[in-house]
Amino acid sequence: MRYCEDRGIVVAAYSPLTSLTKAPGGPVDAPVAAAAAAHGVTAGQVLLRWSLQTGRLPITTSSKPARMQECLGAHAFELANEEVAAITAAGASQPRRFFWLNTQGQFSENPAEEEDNEVSEPLRFFFSGSSLEEEDSKVARE
Repeated sequence: MRYCEDRGIVVAAYSPLTSLTKAPGGPVDAPVAAAAAAHGVTAGQVLLRWSLQTGRLPITTSSKPARMQECLGAHAFELANEEVAAITAAGASQPRRFFWLNTQGQFSENPAEEEDNEVSEPLRFFFSGSSLEEEDSKVARE
């Protein structure tokens, strides 16, 4: 993040709700739930707000009007510095990379230890609803 900030580059937070939707029970659940209760908002709105307040541009997708409206609610409140710090620390305690395939050898398992790497081939995104084995067999057929 510091590299990008120093150069005026905005970082996109792709799928910022993944820790709630694809990996519940992780370390960010407790501070996110506490912030949601304190502000009377949803956990999703807290994660979107955290993204905004930490200099990330959250990228979400939905075709449901209610979900789109919920996303707009992330602009209606601000997290306290302590809440931002708690969510940040919880996420840093167990860094994860979600759903990318064919990245073996291209990235460190722990993103905090990663150095700048060039990607040797286009990356594929794993969409929920299919297993990794199904996705791997698709890659092998291509």
